[in-house]
Amino acid sequence: MVDDHGSVFSIGAFELDDRLRLFNFAAADKRVDYLWVLRAFEHARANYVVLLHASEVAANLTELTAEHPEMPSVSGELTPLLDQLHGWHVLERSYDGARAATLSEYRNRHYVYQFSQAGYGKSAKPGAPARVERNDAGRRRLRERQLAERQAMTAAAAESLAAGVDGRVLDDTETDLLLGLLDLALAARVAVSGAVGGSGSAYGVRLTLRPHPVSTVVRTVREILHLDRLALVVTPR
Repeated sequence: MVDDHGSVFSIGAFELDDRLRLFNFAAADKRVDYLWVLRAFEHARANYVVLLHASEVAANLTELTAEHPEMPSVSGELTPLLDQLHGWHVLERSYDGARAATLSEYRNRHYVYQFSQAGYGKSAKPGAPARVERNDAGRRRLRERQLAERQAMTAAAAESLAAGVDGRVLDDTETDLLLGLLDLALAARVAVSGAVGGSGSAYGVRLTLRPHPVSTVVRTVREILHLDRLALVVTPR
């Protein structure tokens, strides 16, 4: 594509390339599988569900099979298909760390997927205003839920900062916050006098790990966490 100045690298060319990438699934070897996976997301959206685990995509495919007996079975694991659709920008992908009891579970938490704006960005069909209204309502509910989760995490951060983590049992939201901060802090560790320390910050607080001669014990409503030879300090960011 050549723009008004004779350049093949115009902004319009890049935008066109991005849009064409959305349709890569149509030429892929498993294009039929990709199509039905996308229909599973459409089926979920019609029922006010936006974010899906791979297992929930499978459940929606099962429901579609009952509604469409002619539907071919989607073979193999769904996760590679979902990840590829994410790579083509058709789907967005994010972590779901809810209810993780340990740092290991937090790190191995599952992805959840949803249509990207470009992936779902299509004009409304004439004569179908109710469907458009349902989609808008779903987006509002998603935004409201995300805002509520952020407010809860911010409140948990303030509580952890005010009361500390010693001598009490952290609730569910504080546990989610702690696991996320621990993940960041442990990933950022650097050598300090033969031991290791690190820090991570989110929601206005910073969690710092410092070398310590004994283990630190943190009690949560889910499990007791043991930090071997590390002290845990929560401070304002």
